[in-house]
Amino acid sequence: MTQWIDSSVEVGGKAIFFLSESTLYAHLVFLLILNKGKLSVPRWVFSIFIPLVIYLLGHLVYSFMFADGGNAILTTRRLIYWPFMGLIVGYATAVAARDSDFVRKVLELSLKITFPLLLINVVLRFHMFQEFGFISRATGVILSALVFRSLLQVIEEKSQGRKQLWMGLAAFLLVFITSSRGVYLAFAIVTGLLIWQHRKLVGVVRMTKILAGGLVGFAIIVTIALSSPLVIKTLEKFGSDIENVATGNMGSHGEKFNTLGARYYLYLAAFELGLESPVFGKGSGYKVDEWYLGGTYNIDRKKTPHNYYLDIWYRLGLVGLVLFFLFYRRLFQLLIKKEKNIYYMLLMALAYSTFDVLLSSTASAIVPIFVLVGATLGQPIRNSVPE
Repeated sequence: MTQWIDSSVEVGGKAIFFLSESTLYAHLVFLLILNKGKLSVPRWVFSIFIPLVIYLLGHLVYSFMFADGGNAILTTRRLIYWPFMGLIVGYATAVAARDSDFVRKVLELSLKITFPLLLINVVLRFHMFQEFGFISRATGVILSALVFRSLLQVIEEKSQGRKQLWMGLAAFLLVFITSSRGVYLAFAIVTGLLIWQHRKLVGVVRMTKILAGGLVGFAIIVTIALSSPLVIKTLEKFGSDIENVATGNMGSHGEKFNTLGARYYLYLAAFELGLESPVFGKGSGYKVDEWYLGGTYNIDRKKTPHNYYLDIWYRLGLVGLVLFFLFYRRLFQLLIKKEKNIYYMLLMALAYSTFDVLLSSTASAIVPIFVLVGATLGQPIRNSVPE
């Protein structure tokens, strides 16, 4: 059964379609049946996607002629196709639901589903995402929306029932259990930005209380987590990484392999590669099989750049970066008018993609994030209809 689900269609030796995608397309068919052959597609989708589609189609043609066509299809799917599909499915589903609390209910249902899966992973060690990561990093990013919702309600002094408070605390715990240092850093950055943007509303006294409460909650979770040898090992490794970088040692190996140092050289190599064709990039079909890690590493390593923006930079150049900037700028303009917590969730996804491959990885990571964004934009405002 697993082999059947993972079966794929290949072009140029690259898998461009997996049968597991059929669940997404089945959902689209269900929406078409439910809506009698009609699918709600907002006008803004075309305005933000058409420039990107035209540009990437040009890259596809170029790659089939001069580079790797199969890899160009993979790149196009990661960068534009999956976000498009996620937005459309999420938007159409929310419109069909006609529920102004649809996104909140989806997030809370996701939290309830994640906990049983977490327990299964803990007991069976079914799928370890990191050293002690029993849930995926994409799941942690998505559930951060519940944490941001609780934090915003505290800041804005809105009433918050016990259920919503516990949901926020539970989501915070699950974010920690991703065991991803990149997720931690992105969460800290976005949380700090959220508090800073609301500093005039909060005031010094309330901000102090919020920060104190957050630190107490964090201390409790860390204290509980430190009972696990896996957690201790991970934190020691991270501390060693930081110490090595601070002292100029960018290349420790073996069990103490310095991931911070490796990323430094990966980023440097990707940036320098983009300088060879800074305007239009090397092509969406261009692929580096091995990146050279300099310094005391002095090795070639099969690894992606682990940076969403550098990936766009060396493949699509400055034009690609500008087009994606305009794409996300438009999404943020729309989200801020709807649900602030989803605004910050998407911001966290982009922040995390500075350190890892979240938004340039697989459909299972990319689609859920954009489904949630699309659902937020399709969700009707109370006493109104969706735009």
